[in-house]
Formats: sequence, C-alpha cells, structure tokens
Amino acid sequence: MKLKYQLFVVLLVASALLIALMLAVNSVSFQRQFITYVNSVEQKRLEPFIEELSATYETERSWDWINRGSWGVLMRKHSVEKRVAHIPPRHPPTRHPPPNGAKTDRQNKQKNIHPPPGSGKKKRGQPWLTLFDSQRVMVVGRRTDHKQMEWLPISYSEGTAGYLGLVRHRQLNQRLDQEFARQQRRNFIYAALAMAVLSALIAAPLASRLIRPLSDVNESISALSSGNFQYRASTAQTDEFGDLARNINSLGETLEQNKAARQRWIAEISHELRTPVAVLQSEIEALQDGIRSLDADSVKSLHSETLRLGRLIDDLHQLSVSDIGALSYRMTSVDLSLLVANFLGAHKNSFEVKGIEVRFTHANATVRGDEARLNQLLDNLLQNTLRYTHAPGSLEILIKRTTDTVELIWSDSSPGVTDEDIPHLFDPLYRAEKSRNRQTSGSGLGLAIVNKIVSAHGGRATADHSDAGGLQIRISLPANINSVNTINQEVS
Repeated sequence: MKLKYQLFVVLLVASALLIALMLAVNSVSFQRQFITYVNSVEQKRLEPFIEELSATYETERSWDWINRGSWGVLMRKHSVEKRVAHIPPRHPPTRHPPPNGAKTDRQNKQKNIHPPPGSGKKKRGQPWLTLFDSQRVMVVGRRTDHKQMEWLPISYSEGTAGYLGLVRHRQLNQRLDQEFARQQRRNFIYAALAMAVLSALIAAPLASRLIRPLSDVNESISALSSGNFQYRASTAQTDEFGDLARNINSLGETLEQNKAARQRWIAEISHELRTPVAVLQSEIEALQDGIRSLDADSVKSLHSETLRLGRLIDDLHQLSVSDIGALSYRMTSVDLSLLVANFLGAHKNSFEVKGIEVRFTHANATVRGDEARLNQLLDNLLQNTLRYTHAPGSLEILIKRTTDTVELIWSDSSPGVTDEDIPHLFDPLYRAEKSRNRQTSGSGLGLAIVNKIVSAHGGRATADHSDAGGLQIRISLPANINSVNTINQEVS
C-alpha cells in the first residue's frame, strides 16, 4: 500500500477514534447533567410544599398533627404524591379477569402504599418523600438509605423543625425525560457520523498534500541516481521536507562539481602525460629515421624527458593515494624549527645557484607529525619557489607559536600571482602561469600535495600575496608543546 493511502487510513482512524471518544464522553456527561437537572427541578417544585410544612409547624409546634391521611392529602394538594416509574409491563395487558385467588392491581397498589419499615425497594407508584424531625428521626414516609437522599431543611422562626428527605434520581424514570434523552443520543450519533464523513473528505486531500513534497524529493533522488546532477528539487517548503530538498540540491551541486572536476582531472592528466610521451616518441623516431645520431646529447635529452615523466607519474600517485587516505603517517613529536633548519642547510647549494637569499626566523615549536611527510611538504614548497622566483630573489621563512597552533609562513619574492589565481593554487594540475611552459613550470601538483599533507596533520594551508611581491603560503598545524624563546637565524 502506498504511503498516501496509509496516511489517509491513519488520519481517518485517528479521527474516528476521537469522534467515538467524544460521543461516549458527551453521552455520559449529558446523562449525568440531565439527571442533575431533573433532581434540581423536583427540588424547586417542593418549595411550596416545604413552606406549608414550615407554616403548619410554626402553628402546631410539633409534628403530632401529621398522620398518614393528612400527609397524603398534603402531598396530593401539591401534586407530589408519587414519583411514577414508567416501566413497561412484562406481559401485554389482558381484559380477562384474574385467576381465582389472584389480587387485582388496585389491591396490590393499596397494599403497597405503606410498605413495611426497612423495605428499601423502589416499586412502581411508591411515595418518594420522607419527613424527619430535627433529630433526623423519621416521622412519616418510608425508610430509605440516607446516602440516597437529599436533605431539605424545614425552617421556622426558632430554627430547624425537621427535614424533608428527597430520594435523588439515579436514572431517568419519566417517559418524557427518557424520550428526550434518547433523542439527544440519536442527535449525538448523527453528528458523529457526519463528522466521520467530513474527516474522510478532509483526510484525502491532506494526505496527498503531505506526500507531495516527498514525491518531489523521491523524483530528485531518482534523477541524481540516473546521473542527472543538474536536477533540482523544489525548496518552497519551510518544514523538514524543505530542509531535505535543500540538502539533496546541495548533494546534486557537489556531485555536479565532482563530475566536472573528474572530467577536468582526466583531461589534464592526459594532457600532462601526452607531452613528454610525444617528445620521447618524436626523438626516438628521429633516431630511427637517421635524422639525429645516437650520441651523448640525444641520450641526455631522452633521459631528461624520462625523468620529467617519472616525476609527473610519481606526483599523480602521491596525490591519488592521499585522496583515498592510503598515505601512511607515523606521527611522532617533531621539532618543526629544527626540521626546517636542517632542510634549508641540505639545500643551501640550490638557493645559491638560483640566486635566492633565505631568511629564517623561528621559535622553537614542536608539532605532532610525520617527519618524512613534513620533509616532502618542504620539498614541494622549495621546488615551487625555485621554479617561479626570479633571480636575484629572496625567501623569508617564519615559524611562530600561538596558544595552540604553530604557523609556518613561507614567503618568496616576485613574480606573484593574480587575485583570481589564489583560490585555485591548491587545486590539482592548476598552474598560475598561463603559458604552461614546462621548461619553467611544474606539473601543478606540488601545492595540491602540500595541502593534502597539511590536512592529514589536522592543519590548514592558505595562500596570499607576499610583501616581497611573490607568493605567501601560510601553514597552521596543531601545537604539541609550549614554545621557547625566539631565535633568529639567517641562511645564506
């Protein structure tokens, strides 16, 4: 069963249960309230009867004047003689005389006018009032459980003369009252049925409306699954369905960007590999055709192109394994200042040949990292500086310690990069030099590998313009121990 129909059934069943509960509560409440109303009406009707009892007691100063005959006359005078329970006869009426020895209804009625004391049974046509004196001793009437009575005081000038015991209704006995109650119950049932039908009419479009956003989201997921990453779901909803649609749209944008990056990545890799392979092929064909002789220069040229192709393949491998998290890291406590100082000392000749002056300012700061990977990071930064910085040039390296981070700032001199290039410097195969001259520029993977290594150490790498007109790479790594005094060191 589809979710729309399940939701419709749930809404309809919930409405039906609520309507049934409301019907039951209303029926019970009406029954109780109506019985209370009938009792209050009877109590109000007895006020003239109580007033006459009070006036007579005021004159007589006792209840001796009450006898059974005068009590009945007084009740008939005020039309409160009997409370008749209209109970249908068990057998249909007959006009045949009763069997011999059987008493007539009139005889039974006369016999039951004065029931024996202690009889608490309510029979048809029995008196329903009892008179008590001020001590609540019965004067006239019938014995009834006091818990079933309403005690109406009979007052006179000197206090309370007695009480009139009114047997409260426990159920509706009058035929008109019963008919009125039945009519009200029928009305409640008709209203409940009407409300059930109305609930069904409301539940159907409501279920469709609630499911519509989910259908849109399902359609969006189907489109993304089929490869249509440009499909976008409607985000007009402001509820959880709207949040889900926006998240799916964000997923679609990410997938679209990844698809474009993958296509660009494949195109650029093929372009990068095509050039050295084409050079090797052309030089080998020239040797085969006798255009060039196989001498030391030819072998050197072939070896140079082979090295370039090997470096490119190695960079691609390093970047791919870092993307899938396959690079191994052995984290230890590393003195970053000592690591950079040793690295610069090992490459002193490279800076001298290029004509680059190096200034190194640092604070002794320790990080938790992989020494081999950090050396690889420094080597990529070094190659980037040696490849692009014009001679004579300069390189300023600064290591400073903050509260919980260690910053390595690598700033070289001109030439610099444009503002448009800075956000893309860490993208794989991106070159700021538009000519893409492979004699001066690299593969475009060095800074991308730097960014991967920094991320693996829990740090962050950013690029900006340097004060010397070149490029500044700022690397932030989590600190391991407190730093010590700053030491200035200059490497020539």
